[in-house]
Amino acid sequence: MESQMTRPVKAAIVFLVLFVILSKFFSYRILNVPLGLTADEGAFAYNAVLLSKTLHDENNRFLPIFVLSLNGADWRQPVTQYYLTAFFRFFGSSVFNLRYSSVVITLE
Repeated sequence: MESQMTRPVKAAIVFLVLFVILSKFFSYRILNVPLGLTADEGAFAYNAVLLSKTLHDENNRFLPIFVLSLNGADWRQPVTQYYLTAFFRFFGSSVFNLRYSSVVITLE
């Protein structure tokens, strides 16, 4: 009985250790490569910050399903946009969190 109860605990520890190691691997120099933000990253981040604080996008639309961005030239995917919005809401908005949110999705 005791070995069956420790098996899930061991699996959880192995999962956590792998997550930390892979997280470090995928986030190595995350702020340096590439330098700066691309237009897409900036647009996602800007709308995520606005949505997390005001529930409106850059066009002042209340919780839109698709976010119109880059001066009306591009529609943002709702799953990615709202995932990033929630990530910013819980962990704060920064360039590191913007890029690290992709690492977390990769590891899930």
